[in-house]
Amino acid sequence: MAESALDQLDKYPAWQLGLAWVLGAGLVVGGWYFLYFSDILAAKTAAATGVTQAEAGLAKAKDNLSNYEQRVKEQAERDKELKKTLEVVPVDSSTIDHLMSTFQREARGVGLGIEAWSPQAEQFHDFYAKIPVEVIALGSWHEVGEFFRRVSEMKQIVNIEDVKIRLGKDFDESGFPQLKVGFTASTFRLLTEDEQGGGGEAATRRKGKGAK
Repeated sequence: MAESALDQLDKYPAWQLGLAWVLGAGLVVGGWYFLYFSDILAAKTAAATGVTQAEAGLAKAKDNLSNYEQRVKEQAERDKELKKTLEVVPVDSSTIDHLMSTFQREARGVGLGIEAWSPQAEQFHDFYAKIPVEVIALGSWHEVGEFFRRVSEMKQIVNIEDVKIRLGKDFDESGFPQLKVGFTASTFRLLTEDEQGGGGEAATRRKGKGAK
């Protein structure tokens, strides 16, 4: 009668059976590891690497955003300062028109009459041009003084030079003679890059205009 598998196993020593069991279990565990667990570990490692890279990318993005916001803020501050500068020293020739309208407004406000207004040639310097205007006004001592005070408080830079005062022919309501005041009001504008970098004929023209 054929021996059963269990009867055959009984013929082997216990230590051989134990060793065989251990080897078999090791093969099963090893196969499971290579088939399943190694893939899980690889996926976990890849996921951890992805998280690390994502965190690094997020940190870099936040840093870039912070730097961008800082640059935007700094540019806004520069634009604000430039706007203030251009209010004081503009860059275009409309400076004279603005000055004239401001003078007329301030003169009317104090009762001073602007009798004559004569723009002169621009005087060019390194990075700016001086624009003198000869003015003749008629008014009382108080009106003249108040007008000059208001001009001194203007945002735009205006120099009052060569002031000449003489008695006018008319009298004010108090019986005092009105004053005829002549002066030069000089304002300024910034030169463009082309004007600053111009050479030859342009430089000669600037030098000639600047000479007095």
